[in-house]
Amino acid sequence: MKGAITNPEEIKRFAFTLNQTVKMVREIRFQLMTKFEELKSYWKDSKNKRFHEIFISKMRHLDEFLKKGENLVQYLHHKVEPLERYLQHRY
Repeated sequence: MKGAITNPEEIKRFAFTLNQTVKMVREIRFQLMTKFEELKSYWKDSKNKRFHEIFISKMRHLDEFLKKGENLVQYLHHKVEPLERYLQHRY
């Protein structure tokens, strides 16, 4: 590492915020899916099936996004460790 052009504390703060956001969105997603399942008993016309397909497809996209967010949190934590060691030895 030739030099550190970042602040590990800022990276940790961002990773923490990202992790909290992912958790919050997961909880909201769970609540939304619960309401969506309830909707099936009230909405019985032919358009329900198409809406269901679209909605589930979008939820899969959201799941992929959330998984990538979790992976980014792990990646950032992994990158911060050697950066902190480097900065400790530098001073």
